[in-house]
Amino acid sequence: MKSDIHKLSIPVVPLGNPFPPRHCSLCPKGAAIDRDNEYKLIDKRRKFKAGEILARQDEAAEMLFVIHEGYCKSSVECGDNVFISRFYVPGDIMALDAVEGRTYLTTIRAATTAEVCHIDIARLFKVAEKDPSVAAAVIKFLCRDNGFIVEKLRRYANKHAEARIAAFLVEFYEMHLRIGRPETTLRLPFSREEIASYLDLKIETVSRSLKSLEQQDLITLHRVRTVTLNSYLGLKSFI
Repeated sequence: MKSDIHKLSIPVVPLGNPFPPRHCSLCPKGAAIDRDNEYKLIDKRRKFKAGEILARQDEAAEMLFVIHEGYCKSSVECGDNVFISRFYVPGDIMALDAVEGRTYLTTIRAATTAEVCHIDIARLFKVAEKDPSVAAAVIKFLCRDNGFIVEKLRRYANKHAEARIAAFLVEFYEMHLRIGRPETTLRLPFSREEIASYLDLKIETVSRSLKSLEQQDLITLHRVRTVTLNSYLGLKSFI
């Protein structure tokens, strides 16, 4: 029997250009860390191919990374096992968890072709000692990063598989809303295996849960990595 949750719908926004033109307001250069590039904290942007490593777990941390375009992911190696710990979208600052110990706690890879800006950690903190606005910006980003961890626990802890998948789709959609991309048809840059690792599920469970959500008219599955959210509120009700 189909759920009535699908009645809690929002207008579907057609998928447009997945990479609309953007300026550096996505980077801290245009935000709060280094206004007008006064201290030249933002190093030259680099391009990475899908699968290319930006930072490796347990190596000395010299840089923070800001995604200008594309998607990245981080993973944690525990013995012979590798677990996906986080997904990143444009505008996200990566490797903030390496600031205190100056060691990368995760391995960060480009999930797609990506353009990434670099911030030298030592130079950043040297400037922060002199400029309160830079210090405040760093504290703000660190707090936001910690808040994400707490929110992830709230979304996924003690939830059944279907609820975790619904929460993941809501999370991914909301990440795009924050950067001005309201399309409800999403091209997932991550494989089902990676999503399963992130949610601590089996691949078969991910596929089965997606099908169940589709049967409830909450989503529409297209190609392997493309999904339309038919009911944002319906999906959010699982959280």
